[in-house]
Amino acid sequence: MTKALDKIAKRYSLRQEATAQTIVSVLREAVAFGAFEPGDRLHQEELAEAFGVSRVPVREALSQLVAEGLAVHLPNKGIRVAPASIDEFNDITELRLVLEPIALKKSAPHLTEADLVEAEKMLKRVRRHWKTAEGAALHWEFHQKLYSQAQRPRLIAQIKSLQLSISRYIHKEWLEVGLVDGWDADHQDIVDALRAGKPDYAAQLVADQIEVAAARVRQRLTITDPT
Repeated sequence: MTKALDKIAKRYSLRQEATAQTIVSVLREAVAFGAFEPGDRLHQEELAEAFGVSRVPVREALSQLVAEGLAVHLPNKGIRVAPASIDEFNDITELRLVLEPIALKKSAPHLTEADLVEAEKMLKRVRRHWKTAEGAALHWEFHQKLYSQAQRPRLIAQIKSLQLSISRYIHKEWLEVGLVDGWDADHQDIVDALRAGKPDYAAQLVADQIEVAAARVRQRLTITDPT
């Protein structure tokens, strides 16, 4: 198991009795944050040894990754991390543009000052951990905190899935380039708009940031074919 995957696994406090759902959570995040590259083979035996389990829960976890589109089963080549695709990137971006502003507007009336303060603390931690996988994870946690009071669990689960799926496209740029100028201020503007009772404006800011980030990634996105 790679060092990057090991760090992710520790976040889930893995035990020897790791379940298929725990394993798929770790593998999903490992794919998202670059512990595995597109085309890398996911060996059942190696993963079972790494997690200290039989191949049964690993097989179940890999099947779920295939069902989610993060992995593919290639004849005579086993299960591999799915190839990158500009069409998939655009598809995920378009869905985020629809769902995340909705989630924010539904969450806004129920967010407390304590919620907003916690979100601001996350922003400060992102700055301390920029150009790291931890910083990228904290960025998503900042947004998820602002959506957390939407009272729409299916909506939030879908957004989290989309954020993980798109992370494998943007993670390399995050590590190589880091935060763009004004990143902190742009995200603080969202909190300030919510604090001022302007959820529609806050939602528009989120949409604008998604579009700007997507345009930035498209300029550098390299598509590889592992087949």
